[in-house]
Amino acid sequence: MKTSEFARLFGVSEMTVKRLVRKGVLNPKRGERRVFLFSDSDMEAMQDYLSPPEGMMDRNDIALRFGVTLATVNKWAEDGKIKADGVKKGKHFYRPEQLEKLK
Repeated sequence: MKTSEFARLFGVSEMTVKRLVRKGVLNPKRGERRVFLFSDSDMEAMQDYLSPPEGMMDRNDIALRFGVTLATVNKWAEDGKIKADGVKKGKHFYRPEQLEKLK
């Protein structure tokens, strides 16, 4: 699988994939013309990289749970209605219990 396909599959940009290759998170083989070729182990590494810590939710999960847009969840965070309980790889994560006050 090529970089563009891999990025599309995970909903990230090609630049993000290339950055993760440089950081050693992903270890694809090189194909013709220096094209990255991603394997099943790269897919597992990417899933692990993107998954929230145990028992936590990211902003996309919150948007799906409450049936709102990601922009709304971002506004809640900016307004202090929700506060991140942790950050992993630059993404903010929230405990589900904290979200009870939003109902």
